Amino acid sequence: MGPSLCSTPSARTSSAGEAEEEEAATLGVDGRSEGGAGAAGRRTAESVRGAERVLEALSVLDGEEERAAEYEAALARHAAAPPDEDRPRPTLVPNLLLLGLTPGASP
Repeated sequence: MGPSLCSTPSARTSSAGEAEEEEAATLGVDGRSEGGAGAAGRRTAESVRGAERVLEALSVLDGEEERAAEYEAALARHAAAPPDEDRPRPTLVPNLLLLGLTPGASP
């Protein structure tokens, strides 16, 4: 019977690990050595991703503050307008990215 097209997760993991070791050997980098360029590069990439996540979170918070200001303005317009049963009161839909927290909430 030929080789199986399906592999187990552990087999894929070990083959990925072997591929990384092979690539490191080809490049002359030992992944176990301290202070290696590979580890520094990996940390740098992780730092960049972390900084991007922080900037994205700040952008979400800025957008949330704008949404809250727009909601307050809509409420003021609604209160100033003559009563009308067909006109619904404005509602502020929660931002799911904030996980139920408000922009000013502390962790």
